[in-house]
Amino acid sequence: MTTFKNPKKPALPDWHKADIKAAVEKAGYTLRELARRHAVSRTYFAEALHRPLPKAQAILAEVIGVSPQTIWPSRYDSDGTPRRGLYDHSKQNGKDYLERMVRKDPKLSKEI
Repeated sequence: MTTFKNPKKPALPDWHKADIKAAVEKAGYTLRELARRHAVSRTYFAEALHRPLPKAQAILAEVIGVSPQTIWPSRYDSDGTPRRGLYDHSKQNGKDYLERMVRKDPKLSKEI
């Protein structure tokens, strides 16, 4: 019998998307119904399952009855503020994008 030398990867601390949807449905809502009630795009809350949207996350957490930090700990700092720059190629809250735009159009640096 062989044994594995490498341990398993640790589980992600965020809730699984299916668990979040199930919790919302247990509360008596669907993601589309929430979108209709809050007058946003019908896919707004579904997108919050895949990428950080602090307002949508707060609404979903309120419906479920827990804090957003409980559902998505990787998306929040220890003090409870939403983390910025979670995507690849992002740098200091989008400053990298601003620097590229200034290089393309130097007039932008005067406006900022």
